Amino acid sequence: MDLDYRPIESFAYVNDDDDIMLYQPHKEIFFHHERDYATGIPKQSIVFCYEALSPEQVFVGTIYGDEIDLQLIKGLLENNLSFRLGKSKTAQYGNCLLKECEIQEHNIQNFASSDNPLLVLISDTIIKNDYGCSTIETNQLEKILGVKILHSSIISGRIETVVNAYKAKKSSELVYKAGSCFLLEKMPENFSNLLLYGLGERCNEGFGQIKFMKNPTNRLKIISTTMNSVQKQATNLPDIIKGILSKSIEQIITAYLTQVANDKAETIKHYKINNSLLGRLESFAEHGNFNESIIQLKKLAQDKLKQVYLTEDKKNFYDYLMSIDTIVSTFLENTKQLYVSDKKIINDVYAEIELDKFSLDKAKKIFLKALFLCLRRENQRSRRTNENR
Repeated sequence: MDLDYRPIESFAYVNDDDDIMLYQPHKEIFFHHERDYATGIPKQSIVFCYEALSPEQVFVGTIYGDEIDLQLIKGLLENNLSFRLGKSKTAQYGNCLLKECEIQEHNIQNFASSDNPLLVLISDTIIKNDYGCSTIETNQLEKILGVKILHSSIISGRIETVVNAYKAKKSSELVYKAGSCFLLEKMPENFSNLLLYGLGERCNEGFGQIKFMKNPTNRLKIISTTMNSVQKQATNLPDIIKGILSKSIEQIITAYLTQVANDKAETIKHYKINNSLLGRLESFAEHGNFNESIIQLKKLAQDKLKQVYLTEDKKNFYDYLMSIDTIVSTFLENTKQLYVSDKKIINDVYAEIELDKFSLDKAKKIFLKALFLCLRRENQRSRRTNENR
């Protein structure tokens, strides 16, 4: 079926009734002052937040290996039942307790006679082509497996890891993401080795873990979910946090309006505005009465502005400035789509938190001052060029 599949960013499992159940660990948010590592004390008015796993949750995992190696690991773990995990381990985070550790025989199910088995990747998998480059071409995977792939559902991505001992990154690799599935014509002859040691490259780092399944003939459906999103704090945000957000949004909008003004200055042709007139225009913008003041300019000054043209807007500079409220309103509306973080845009922040909106007068002042400053700099460059000649 031609369906648009999306990955689920949570744990998932299938119960005995063939229902797909989703689960995400419980999380909490904590606010902290940023620390100045030079002095060892918190920085003033600089706050960030941690997203942390809530306590009293249990995570279960398995380590596969030879018995001698596993006996050594078991001994190390049993001698250190209490340990710390993750970031800020010396603070209030990461205190863990190992509840149980035992060695079991790992039995590999015999799939040798299975027809059309389903190969499922349970961890990201790196496949290299004949030239040593990572690839997600299925014909290269067929060459490694030695069997034909009938159908596939692939999620691809890139991974980049760090070698902590050297404080350096490894080269990024193109990978099949965990969850990718391949319907095979038959079982690979070396399926037992693939189950034991993994598929592809860097299996010792956790990549290439796979499983084989019989091709399911029944349909699965989601009937319930226990996904828990990070809960918003019930209390109002402190004023200091609102101030930080307002300042961040102001900096983003200011940078955008300044860039737009610089780009607009590049479209001005037949340039004849002297620094004296630009200085007056900038003064009008600074004192907030720009629209009224520009009308009161003498006819000679207005004529000079009308001799300047903007190629993109197809109008003279005087008419452009007369319609500045409408123009800046459009720019200000565009800023609502700018990103404050990786996932949040300015409009999202306004919707979730009660903050003062960025005013049109303030935006107009920033835009006009940046525009006139850019034109005066262009005057300066032209003057120096003429002097050098």
